[in-house]
Amino acid sequence: MTLKQRLRALSLLILLFPINPHTAYPAAKSVEARSDTEGDRAGFIWPVRGPVISRFGSSRLSGWHSGVDIKAPRGTPIRAAAPGIVTFSGRQSSYGRTVKIAHANGLSTVYAHNSANFVKPGDPVKAGTLIGTVGRTGRATTNHVHFEIRRKGVAKNPLLLLQRPQPGPMPARRHEARAAAQHQPTSEIKG
Repeated sequence: MTLKQRLRALSLLILLFPINPHTAYPAAKSVEARSDTEGDRAGFIWPVRGPVISRFGSSRLSGWHSGVDIKAPRGTPIRAAAPGIVTFSGRQSSYGRTVKIAHANGLSTVYAHNSANFVKPGDPVKAGTLIGTVGRTGRATTNHVHFEIRRKGVAKNPLLLLQRPQPGPMPARRHEARAAAQHQPTSEIKG
């Protein structure tokens, strides 16, 4: 990201998550004493609906699994799990087409193996914003989204942070399919 893009992203974060100067905030020591997952769950929605086919930390050929894999048909809309700013949209070796979003409180999310990305770095997103579609790009054996939640760069178990239960089957919405088809994919943007 260029300096101009970073400044734009920072100013958008300030607009999305304003700080009231008249509010008393707890000291850093008491904040750090909280559980890693306390208070975060309400803000994260499922990026797609489907079965979890690979869990966080599960043994894999390549070692540790830093997220969860959620199976869905190719072309299924992928939605931002929480409000934030897109920090990356492009290709990453084994992840294929990937979107990364920065959120409040040092949290970030990763959405990988997408067939198309519809956002670019610096774009603000709300929870539920269409950011891409499910695919099997990169090192993937079936159509799914690899989904990660990170706190200050450290992978956390998404199943502990996502709203429960996972929503049922997505209702058919013709206008969403039409909108996804009309989006100009930005999957070739270099981040």
